[in-house]
Amino acid sequence: MFSKIAEIRMKEALLKGQLQNLPGMGKPINLENRNPYETQAERMFRAVIQSSGELPIEIVLLKEIEKITEQLNDYKADSEKAILKQKLKTLKFKYNIQKDARRNFFNS
Repeated sequence: MFSKIAEIRMKEALLKGQLQNLPGMGKPINLENRNPYETQAERMFRAVIQSSGELPIEIVLLKEIEKITEQLNDYKADSEKAILKQKLKTLKFKYNIQKDARRNFFNS
């Protein structure tokens, strides 16, 4: 029912010329960063983060986790590996807290 009403309204607007010279007319739609499952709040949050030039804390933590994981492969001494494993464990804990906090924020 709604789709028929919308279609009728669009045809009326076309006939009246209301859909002429709209911004972006004839240009491709940028769907590059569109997540179909992303809520409006998540989309707004992502836009704010991107415009600020900063990365979300989860991404920063994931990069650090990746860096330490690579370092673990390079080190030979068990004492050095133990220190890195403890750092890795702490970073993963922080990452999970941040991930849960974001999920709870958007689901509340």
